[in-house]
Amino acid sequence: IKYNKPITMRVPYTPGLSLHLIRDKAFDMIDDLLQSPILTRLMKRRVRVVFTKRRSIGETLKNYSKLCKAYEHGKPCECVCDKFPNLPKCEGHVAFKATDVQNGLIRQCLHTNSKNILTPTQVSVKQELDTSFADLQEQLRHVCYSEYIRPATTSSAEYASDIHLPVISDETDKKQKLPTTHDIRKLKRKYDGLIFSDLDKNGGCMFMCCPCYYENALKATYTENKSYTHPSMLEKGNRVRRTVERVHRRWATFYDKHKYTKWFPYPRVTPGDKTKFPSAYVMAKNKDIKKFRPIVSYFKHPFKRVLNGAGRALQYLLSVLDEPHFNLSSVSGALREFERINDKYKDSNLSCICLNGDLANMYTSLDHKSIRKAVKWLLSKVKASTRRHEVSVPISKHNESPPHLGRSSGKDNDRITFTFDELLEIVNFDLSNAMFCVGDTLLKQVVGIPMGSPISPSLAQIICAYYESQVICENKKQNQTNPVEGVRYVDDLTAFIFYLKNNAKSRADAEEIASRIQFGYHKDMELEVEDT
Repeated sequence: IKYNKPITMRVPYTPGLSLHLIRDKAFDMIDDLLQSPILTRLMKRRVRVVFTKRRSIGETLKNYSKLCKAYEHGKPCECVCDKFPNLPKCEGHVAFKATDVQNGLIRQCLHTNSKNILTPTQVSVKQELDTSFADLQEQLRHVCYSEYIRPATTSSAEYASDIHLPVISDETDKKQKLPTTHDIRKLKRKYDGLIFSDLDKNGGCMFMCCPCYYENALKATYTENKSYTHPSMLEKGNRVRRTVERVHRRWATFYDKHKYTKWFPYPRVTPGDKTKFPSAYVMAKNKDIKKFRPIVSYFKHPFKRVLNGAGRALQYLLSVLDEPHFNLSSVSGALREFERINDKYKDSNLSCICLNGDLANMYTSLDHKSIRKAVKWLLSKVKASTRRHEVSVPISKHNESPPHLGRSSGKDNDRITFTFDELLEIVNFDLSNAMFCVGDTLLKQVVGIPMGSPISPSLAQIICAYYESQVICENKKQNQTNPVEGVRYVDDLTAFIFYLKNNAKSRADAEEIASRIQFGYHKDMELEVEDT
């Protein structure tokens, strides 16, 4: 054999389908394909047959990533709007939320949560088995030398046809009203050419548009945005590939120099491999599909685990900060905090002004100097109040043991310890190396922080807490003694400014404090206040 590793045959899970019978048929394929008895026995020991999770509606339909990878700056894509004259349009191109269409296949298939798992049919299960046996055959041919392989006399589909399939209704599940695999494939064929993507974050709704509309969003968000620089393109030679290699070498040198290998090994990167480099896409907003969120995937970033650990460490330091601010580390604590505020003031002779709204431009418009200033403020305040300069966090965010100040035990291999200097070093690295690819274009973010970096949520919340603390301190300097309480989870803020009933001065001070909170954040951030 060419190399020594297990061979995995993956089959999507179907109730009633026998894994043992599939394994027996896989062994029959090995017997028919391989000549050597010794090799046959070895391969049978190596083969693993496993069930995999079925794909959801969204996973089956989404194709925006292909357009992002094929995107070429300056080269227009083909408009397909003429093929779909009856679909809703936006800015001259087909673009709509799936829930806006009230008839046909779109209503049948996409008026449900796109995270729902597809209901299998007899036909789809048979096709999946055919694909699994064909993939196993290809793996065997790839692993074993050709002189030990017989010419195939039986097709992979014949092995699959011998397996007894469970009885599955081809109709849509009436109880849950979920579409079947057949329905989704029919939908995909009917609207071939359109782009399918998620609508906003974690909504479970789909967004459909013309490729030109999506490409225009990529241009406006990235390549024609002054917040990003794009020094190289593939049309000018393979400069992007060479630049990516150079960046990877610089990152690896930085990783080794600062000894981050004591926490996690640096991932192996093949020269010219862009798959380990962050890639960007856009996501239409639910409130207005003319606006898009810039998302950068750090899923394969070499620093992903380091950034994740540093982000959790900063989040913990913010939670132990002995300075007034409104930040809430977990949404589960919101109700408890509101109950505390209510119990504290319900019997007092006070009324309040309620300030409720969303913080806009929390990621995209912040200058890096302000972010560094806020992080230094956090680290210096925690160090001054606790006399500690280290923080320990679990390696896995799913570990139940909480973070704590100070070092972790030398024998504890499930935790890592960051010094405050290391945290600042990691933040500086992330801000200075926010690079990613959009198709053939290499970009560097010079304003704001990437929405997708593991450390970005912590940085955004730290800078909000910094300005909130400044506002509350300013109230004291102005001798305004009105009690102020607030809860902010990421970008959703609710603040209460209390004042004495029937006291004009107290009421005026409360209004001034409310205005100071509303306009007291970073100059490029905006609190979009709702009418309360």
